[in-house]
Amino acid sequence: MAIIKKTIIVPILKLISPIFNQDTVLKEIEYKFEGSNLGLEMSSVFISDIHFDDNYESFIKFYETINQIKNIKPDVIFLGGDYLGDFKHYNKNYEDRIISAFNKLSKIAPVYAIAGNHEYYNNSSFVDALKNSNVNLLINECSIIKFRGAKICLRGFGDNITNNYQYIPYPNDQYDLYLNLVHDPYLIQLINEKGFYLAGHTHDGQIRIPYVNPSAWIPSEAKNEYINGFNQDSVKSWYTSSGYGTSTAPIRIGTQSEIVLIRLKF
Repeated sequence: MAIIKKTIIVPILKLISPIFNQDTVLKEIEYKFEGSNLGLEMSSVFISDIHFDDNYESFIKFYETINQIKNIKPDVIFLGGDYLGDFKHYNKNYEDRIISAFNKLSKIAPVYAIAGNHEYYNNSSFVDALKNSNVNLLINECSIIKFRGAKICLRGFGDNITNNYQYIPYPNDQYDLYLNLVHDPYLIQLINEKGFYLAGHTHDGQIRIPYVNPSAWIPSEAKNEYINGFNQDSVKSWYTSSGYGTSTAPIRIGTQSEIVLIRLKF
């Protein structure tokens, strides 16, 4: 989510945030690609919008999540962008700790990632650090994943909010599964092509008030059907995660912090 100018209310929210913060849950979904019938299932974990704080507790929580993912034993891990938090707290040690955590994650399964808007708001050198890590960073690129004899096409798109998005077509070949990583779900709306799309960015509004449409403060041009959860149309299917962390204020009300276990069948 976009960074806005903080006011005196933010320190107050930090004091009361334990009242509203929810534990991160593991959500499970299943996606069946109708264009293939190989009888295969690939287990994947999707995490978006971690927004690491520059403190001990934030990294301890994520290492606990890594242990949880290790027990799941996924075949692949997808990261949906916005790993950085408040740019005022950015320093090299903070960057190194995030890269170290991601390298540990990559020991469980191959990790494919994209960059979100916060990576560019904060410090573009972090994108370079990701490129030099054990993470497969895709910015307007396609990677071919081979899984039990099947070929999977994974496109990772750059962030449109910071003008790093550039459309790339699927390669001119036949694949058994078509996957796409985007940060802002507006790109799912924009790219009207087959496949399964994963997005984050919205935090599901982060704070939801009864009878009030959160689109008023969600920094995306995406329509409501793209804002959160699983949905599909006649061309494609998608899942937009409510995210792992928070931005601007460290609280959630009426929304859930999550990591997502996706069983891809094809």
